[in-house]
Amino acid sequence: MILLGHGENSIFEIDLDLHLSTPGLVTQPVVVDVRNPVPVFSLNKSFSPTSANANEEVTVNIVCRNIGQALAADTILYDYLPVGLTLIGSPPNATVTTSSGAQIITWSLGPLAAGASCDKTFKARVDAGISSGTLTNFAQVEASNAFVTPVSARAQLTVSAAPVLSLKKTVNLSTAGDGDLLVYTLAYKNEGSV
Repeated sequence: MILLGHGENSIFEIDLDLHLSTPGLVTQPVVVDVRNPVPVFSLNKSFSPTSANANEEVTVNIVCRNIGQALAADTILYDYLPVGLTLIGSPPNATVTTSSGAQIITWSLGPLAAGASCDKTFKARVDAGISSGTLTNFAQVEASNAFVTPVSARAQLTVSAAPVLSLKKTVNLSTAGDGDLLVYTLAYKNEGSV
């Protein structure tokens, strides 16, 4: 660790070892100029509760902080709601788009001061016909002048399938007169995955 006193400036060269998915090691020099403070993000995300059954609601929480020493310009926060979860309502000041069945919630936060935070909470429903398993939800924050951008976080939700029952009632006559025999038929079906 290198500590700088008030008013001190320095430029450091750091060698980073990047482990890629292909075999081999790549070393890439990176120059960090600490004379000019930059915004740095921390991002946390969670579900409450952390497990849910089909057709139940969950709360999604996102906490974004600028832990750097400078204003983050043009800050944008994204949440990528996976297939299997459906947004309930529309979060304030957000736009919602869909891509490959997943919903993308976008907040254009504008400038985020050093030390400032932005908390976002919204509700989603586990889809009725979901299979049991784990859903992974990603969030991402970026700014045009951040040191490392984008910064991502994820949360996992354990989901359990449930029966999805439907019931249909029909009658043999659309109109009936005195003495007509009405026959009612009830049809039921489990449209779920269990």
